Amino acid sequence: MRCLAGIFCALCISTHVCAGSKPETKTQTPVSTEWILCITAFDVSALPTADQGIGYLAARNLVQPLNRIPHRIRPSQEFAFYQSAARSSARSAASQAIVQKRQARDQLIFEGKPEWQYRRDLKEMESALTDLEQALKKVDRDPIRVEARPAFHLAPGNLEGTFPDPPRSGDEANFCTTHKADALLTGTIRPLQGRFVLTVRLWILGIGAFVYEDRIVFSAEDVAEASHELSIPLIAELSGESPAGLIVRSTPADATIAVNGVLTESGLEQDLPAGPVAVEVSAPGYETQNVTLDLFPDQLSALSLDLRPQDTFNFTFQTAAPAQVYDGSRYSGETPLSLTLPQGQYEYLYFERLDGRQTAVVFDGTNPPATDSMVLPLRIPSASPKDDLELRRRKFYNSFGRFWFALPVAFFINGLSSAQATAGNLFPGSVAKNPALTYTSIGAWILFGLSAADMLYQTFRYINSSGQGAAALVGK
Repeated sequence: MRCLAGIFCALCISTHVCAGSKPETKTQTPVSTEWILCITAFDVSALPTADQGIGYLAARNLVQPLNRIPHRIRPSQEFAFYQSAARSSARSAASQAIVQKRQARDQLIFEGKPEWQYRRDLKEMESALTDLEQALKKVDRDPIRVEARPAFHLAPGNLEGTFPDPPRSGDEANFCTTHKADALLTGTIRPLQGRFVLTVRLWILGIGAFVYEDRIVFSAEDVAEASHELSIPLIAELSGESPAGLIVRSTPADATIAVNGVLTESGLEQDLPAGPVAVEVSAPGYETQNVTLDLFPDQLSALSLDLRPQDTFNFTFQTAAPAQVYDGSRYSGETPLSLTLPQGQYEYLYFERLDGRQTAVVFDGTNPPATDSMVLPLRIPSASPKDDLELRRRKFYNSFGRFWFALPVAFFINGLSSAQATAGNLFPGSVAKNPALTYTSIGAWILFGLSAADMLYQTFRYINSSGQGAAALVGK
């Protein structure tokens, strides 16, 4: 039996040793997986009070293009900073754990436990301390894995339209720490001969200095375009990737081209951030085309789009006397007028004479009428306060409020009257009848009925008025 027991123990020990001899391979989780930029309020102190709102517009217009940056490629200096910071943080945490464990060990002798229990707890403490010291050595020995391509994000406040005041010179690091940001973008706007000069500067915590500066001159009407032009090289700096090139050519050549919602010209080369872009090409009389394509750093992409002419038909509009015709907001001529209208879409047409008579129609190009002409009556728009839609809207809401006031009042008074009648039936002679309460209950229900009728009437008038003056739909 002793022999068998010895063999069994030897096998167990052998199995344990073999299992323990297999090295454990653990993938270290990277640290610093996000990179946050905080856009500060732009300094507009040099501008007149009436123009200082331009600073907020310029900062807000940078949010959308910068928020499309997917990630940042860290430069070597920034990577080393975050690796050193991660090691220092890990070493501090490990050292603090050792100090706390040593303090707990030293307190064992004062706990008054039996000697056998003291020795047991002391042995556990010494073993835990050895593990913590090994962990500290591991922090000093093993490399810290820092994410080389952290996800790029703007500060949450920036996405909500909030821009904190910029820090004083030399206080940029504290600002980033307070706002949990890895970098800050600040700007200054000053006047220049009736225009404005916007200067933006980028300060990065991992480098500890301003690393980028750019400026642009613009007018008050071109704030959005100025922010767009500034964003292109700024995105390249923030992402760490070179910009991409794009040329869009269209037929017809005068088509309207928008790249990510920004207008450009046919055949014009432009620098854009690498990644997906949305291109829309449209022209009067042609079908609009929308294309999404991916751009790559340091590569020029060319896109050619030939718009297909829309299917159209001619329709003649006539009025009793000549009237000016507007297709949307565009002046088209005077009646009688033959218009070439596109099939498959709606067109809003407005007719007006010099004496004030007018009308409007919505032409249904998806289901055009069988005829190719029509005569439109013109009317003088009513200016009577009784026909005012806003007045009827107020009357409707007033009647609605009166209805919901009368309903609970009627139920409450009816409940009191019913309770008195029930008590009089149960205890005849003990509860005096109160005819006034009964009459009040009847009056409350009459008042409720009148308020309900008035609400229905005002609802009908409001709905009827809201449809008056609307453009007629012309179609089959």
